[in-house]
Amino acid sequence: MDFVELDRSFVPLSKDQEPSLDVGRLWGRKIGGWLSWKDLLSHRRVVLLAEASSGKSEEFRHQTDQLNAENRPAFYVRIEELADQGFESALDLDSAKKFEQWRVANNSGWFFLDSIDEARLNRKSFETALKHFKRDLGESFAHAHILISCRVTDWKGREDHATISRWLPAWDSAVPLTSNEEGHNALLDPIFLKKSRTSKRQQSPELKPNELIVVQLVKLSSDQYRALAVAAGVKDVDAFVSGIEQNALEEFTERPGDLLDLAYYWISHERFGTLAQMTAHAVERKLKELDAHRPDNEALSLTKAVEGAERLAAALTLGKSFTLRVPSHDPDPFLTAGALDPSSILDDWTDAERNALLRRAIFAPATYGRVRFHHRSTQEYLTARWLHRLLMANCPRSEIWSLIFAERYGVETIAPSLRPAAAWLSLDHPDIRDEIIRREPLTLLRFGDPGSLPIDARKGLLIVYAAKHAAAEISDDSMDHRALWMFADQRLETAIRQAWNANCRVEFRLALLRLICEGAIKECADLARKIVIDQSADDYLRIVAVQALKACDDDKALRIAAKFLMAPKSNVSARLTPAFANILYPKHLSTDALLKLIARTDPQRRSTIEGFACHISALYDAAPDAAARAKLLRGLADLCLAPPFIENYQRISKRHHELARNLYEIGLREVRALGNNEPSLDLVRLVMAIERSDQHNSKLDDGNEKLHELIRANSRLIPRP
Repeated sequence: MDFVELDRSFVPLSKDQEPSLDVGRLWGRKIGGWLSWKDLLSHRRVVLLAEASSGKSEEFRHQTDQLNAENRPAFYVRIEELADQGFESALDLDSAKKFEQWRVANNSGWFFLDSIDEARLNRKSFETALKHFKRDLGESFAHAHILISCRVTDWKGREDHATISRWLPAWDSAVPLTSNEEGHNALLDPIFLKKSRTSKRQQSPELKPNELIVVQLVKLSSDQYRALAVAAGVKDVDAFVSGIEQNALEEFTERPGDLLDLAYYWISHERFGTLAQMTAHAVERKLKELDAHRPDNEALSLTKAVEGAERLAAALTLGKSFTLRVPSHDPDPFLTAGALDPSSILDDWTDAERNALLRRAIFAPATYGRVRFHHRSTQEYLTARWLHRLLMANCPRSEIWSLIFAERYGVETIAPSLRPAAAWLSLDHPDIRDEIIRREPLTLLRFGDPGSLPIDARKGLLIVYAAKHAAAEISDDSMDHRALWMFADQRLETAIRQAWNANCRVEFRLALLRLICEGAIKECADLARKIVIDQSADDYLRIVAVQALKACDDDKALRIAAKFLMAPKSNVSARLTPAFANILYPKHLSTDALLKLIARTDPQRRSTIEGFACHISALYDAAPDAAARAKLLRGLADLCLAPPFIENYQRISKRHHELARNLYEIGLREVRALGNNEPSLDLVRLVMAIERSDQHNSKLDDGNEKLHELIRANSRLIPRP
């Protein structure tokens, strides 16, 4: 398959702390401290640590091609070739000519040195390779940008850092940073630009261009793995992504190799298997070395790799740890505190076998000198397989039982650290499954694979859950919607009704409605109908009831709900109205009816979810056609520009000020789509409302395309004297 440009991101890797990717995912690359390829190429020395299946070599080769296409000299070479032949001898004829031209020109050049790990597997000296490289570059060395890759298990932290600094030093010559453009169209400045203060939280220390930085690849985003799936030949990518989300397979989309495995499975089977089947498939794939020519490929059979992974997973789980020490690293007590030593766990293995296992794609970097299982659920699954293997080898059942089950202060419970493994183990052992249901039934919904439970076990779980919840024996009943989707089955109708009648508590009935919704269990839709029109019912209960009716395609009940919502004396709260509208529009609510609801519903206050403000973009997206969008645009502009105003100098509706603040994304989308067409008066008035709401100021520094920039670039939108 040809290379697919995914615009990968990178995060600096600390020696003592695993990087958190949450900030970058939520707030963007810049605020999260992530780096792009453009950022990396501005540095003189970069080390990229990545595990198998992450695509590091492909990225190196592609960047080499891209830079050369831009007439910026770039060279790719494997480190083991450097150690054997030196740099010039490792180049092909064309690259060698280009290298000579670069040395004469004394301009910046980029050098991608790939795979310290493979060099070490072939018993090549990394230090010798760097000596050869520096010698061949000669005096032009000062102009070189050097990027080096390595699997995390073969990175020797302090030692390799010192080696690179010794043989490939980067001088501290100043590299000017590109400043943000300043100065905007003077005519638009008063309207769309007001200088905003930069918060201290947004200010972060910048990396020095000549500092040696160590980075790792960020996980693929949904947009990136969509693009990769299309390139792999997935025809219905929406169905593919929906299958991933419903089956809780997102953790198998984080690296290109993992995603391609899913894509090929989907192409072959036209569906995904159960979570248990997909987890077993992923474990087997990740324990294989995909490169048949790697020297350690024959050091370890797949059967032995599975056995070793199970033993390591069980040791981590029972030892209440998540990290393993990497062999050949300096045993820094501070950095390796809490990490287990694989040589103590696999003490009957050779060093070559242990090292080969830790290089497999099932492991991922934690910090310098430590690795972990790529996904916690994989560790939990493998722990269960180890326990299963013990039981099949005639280990006394009482020993396994005493590990999993416990009694605390007279309460029968499950050992917290073993709940996930127990849930996986229950799929093969009915007695363990029945005991889990008796003690803590929700364990089988929260962990393992709820979709692989036998239907009788699911029915029994619901009945026990209802009784325990009614007796206040369950303090936390939170459940992931995907777990409910996997657990749901049309054959649960009788059990759902029995549980509904046994427990009338709001929290419990909410869980049952969510189950009906996720499984589209039409035979239980009547339970949702009664809740929707019950004005004494909890708001959130009624919202989930309407969602369940939609999932069950109960059009008759939804029409009744819409009529109820529009009734003059319906007395529907400001929280409930927009939630109902989100579900009922546009099929059961017209655009005129929606605008009427927005006008009469109490407006949203700041930092609340009541009112239409935070729902307006989703409602606008749901408009069925251009005519409906135009009508909605006009109606929203009318509401936001209607008196009474906040102040005489701020002529924005006092009642709908928060609504106007949330029109920014709609305005951005409409102006972007305008092209060379003449803007409508309604769009102009909407933009006026956005400007008067002052919301554009908070959007100036988010790193994305700005409304004021789009207006400035479109002459038809610029006011004329």
